Amino acid sequence: GDAVARASGCTGFFAVQRRVVDPDNVVVTWGQIAGLDHYQVVVESDANSLVLEIDVSSATTELRVPPTFLAPNTLYKVEVLAIAPSGNRTLTEGTFVTGP
Repeated sequence: GDAVARASGCTGFFAVQRRVVDPDNVVVTWGQIAGLDHYQVVVESDANSLVLEIDVSSATTELRVPPTFLAPNTLYKVEVLAIAPSGNRTLTEGTFVTGP
């Protein structure tokens, strides 16, 4: 059960790096992993210094990225960290590009 992310409700973009997505509709989703404490979702870009870092419960399997955070025509990196009660972390990451 590795975490898998999808953009705009479509197929996983971790398999297809640099997928172009609608900046008004970016949703990161992942498969639930049993026995976790919580997930942490991080979205960032080398184009600016903004970092979106949100902790969500272990029952959560998707997060909509606020459109106000995203700039058009920009490459973003997404990380989904699955965090166990022991503090152990499993990281899955990928990239997407916002359209105009």
